[in-house]
Amino acid sequence: MRYRTLPHTADLFIEVYGSSVEELFANAAYGMFNEMLDVEAVTPKQAHKVDLEAETPEDLLVDWLSELLALFEITGCAFSRFDVKIGTRNSRWWLRAIVQGEPYDYKKHGSKVLIKAVTFHQLAIERKDSEYTARILFDI
Repeated sequence: MRYRTLPHTADLFIEVYGSSVEELFANAAYGMFNEMLDVEAVTPKQAHKVDLEAETPEDLLVDWLSELLALFEITGCAFSRFDVKIGTRNSRWWLRAIVQGEPYDYKKHGSKVLIKAVTFHQLAIERKDSEYTARILFDI
């Protein structure tokens, strides 16, 4: 299971899983897009590069998902594939990713929830043994 939705009164709250931090971030992106549209209908035809740095993994996760939302709005491209590399350098976290998708088409991809923003409210990234979990609240 990549992610699941959690109950919330007004916004979208998801819990994401991964066997590595890279898989966690990829699954968070998948979950966000899957809540917005039918991500399985998105063909990975076009590629976009994403390079980010942040102070903490939580900051990096919010920046990552926010960057993808911005790319969706600016390019009109829906994404379904997320190849993510993450590391640390000089006490900062970095992310390098190639995201793939195609121009959004309502007839092909449908429409579910309109996500306005990624929030820090109730944000948590946890590691237990070799499994990572993150909880993310989206403003809808």
